[in-house]
Amino acid sequence: MKEGIVPSSRRISKLSRQQLYGLFLDVNDTWLALNGYSRDEVIGHSARTMHIWPIAEAADRFVLELREKGYLYGWEQEFYKKSGDVYIAKLSAKILTVHGEKQIISTLVDITEQKQVEEERKRLLGSIQRERDQLSALINSITDEIWFADAQKKYTLVNPAGLCEFNINAGEDIDVEQLAKNLVIYRADGSLRPVEESPPLRALQGEIVKNYEQIIRMPTNGELRYRQVNATPVRGPACNIIGSVSVVRDITEIKKADKALQESEAKYRDLFETVQEIFYIDRLIYDEQGNVIDWIFEDLNPAGFELLGLKDIDEAKGKGGQKYLAAK
Repeated sequence: MKEGIVPSSRRISKLSRQQLYGLFLDVNDTWLALNGYSRDEVIGHSARTMHIWPIAEAADRFVLELREKGYLYGWEQEFYKKSGDVYIAKLSAKILTVHGEKQIISTLVDITEQKQVEEERKRLLGSIQRERDQLSALINSITDEIWFADAQKKYTLVNPAGLCEFNINAGEDIDVEQLAKNLVIYRADGSLRPVEESPPLRALQGEIVKNYEQIIRMPTNGELRYRQVNATPVRGPACNIIGSVSVVRDITEIKKADKALQESEAKYRDLFETVQEIFYIDRLIYDEQGNVIDWIFEDLNPAGFELLGLKDIDEAKGKGGQKYLAAK
């Protein structure tokens, strides 16, 4: 920053604008270098006639307020250089009586770079906040549960899906290990899952956990729910682990659908195996005009083996039905 000292003579006993502004008595070399003037161009002239202040009304307010208080500190204002370039400075001034005459001694500190840095900082903070807001909106809209744990094994971020499932309040202090101890959780095979097998804790140790299935007894209603968990370590700039993030998806309905499908397939297979008529599955063969010219056996029930005089499906599977049956 550059600082200039600007003593100037002011007769301020009257409110006439012409009398509010006196003449420069002296300025230091720093002020001259900052504003681009020579000393001869400044001494004997007023700041108003030199158009140093971009806004004349601002200069009037400064002088009137200085007259009322006797001093002003840290008045932030834009100023013109001789070249016409604008810079920002803080102006401080004090009225003194020298040989019976009222004079003003003032200091001018160039804060242009500081203001630019502040503006850039505000811009970056605004950009960061917008990114945070966008990320928060994204996380909050995801129906899967998102759990972020820090290196001290505390959950510092849980999205609404996770909070709702466990009736947790936003901002509540949640210990990873304690929550795992308080829940009844089973492995996919039905055995109890130990606390140390918790995916977030494993991720904090550096392990990447993929598609881990577990069954949890929900504390809100006691219902058993199937859940698939993916957890990964979160690393800082030095590659040290600063936390873990876990994504949890409820797959209960998928499991129910799979079970229903398996049961349906089992019933179909029982029917397929026990029916006393020929029951086969085939794949049709078409000619270039789209007409069916043959079929290929894909499956055949035991009654079909017996009626067609086959030992098993392997004798017919993959063979043309018409030619095969004609041969039989």
